[in-house]
Amino acid sequence: MKKFLFLFLVLASATSLWGQQDVTGRVTDARDGSSLSGVNVVVKGTKTGTTTDKDGRFRISAPANATLVFSNVSFEDQEFAAGSSPVNVSLKQAQTNLQEVVVTGYSTQNKRQV
Repeated sequence: MKKFLFLFLVLASATSLWGQQDVTGRVTDARDGSSLSGVNVVVKGTKTGTTTDKDGRFRISAPANATLVFSNVSFEDQEFAAGSSPVNVSLKQAQTNLQEVVVTGYSTQNKRQV
């Protein structure tokens, strides 16, 4: 019994030292509050990440003092602390201008027409 109790205490303290927690939340568009699916959610400085579902919801395991980075192609990246769950984020659309546009056209012609 003492060995079991000792093992339990060791595991409990190791879990608290690692400090991993499940962080949940929802990502929306800042303009109209609609859900954003496919947003990348990454723990900063690691390769741990996930994406939001069709309702904009996500779940990720992260240390208590971690920073979460939210990114999507047409939105500005945002960083939030993973301290408390749920983490609700509103992303703003990026104000970028295209530098150049390349248009490619295809057609066919006979030798006689040329």
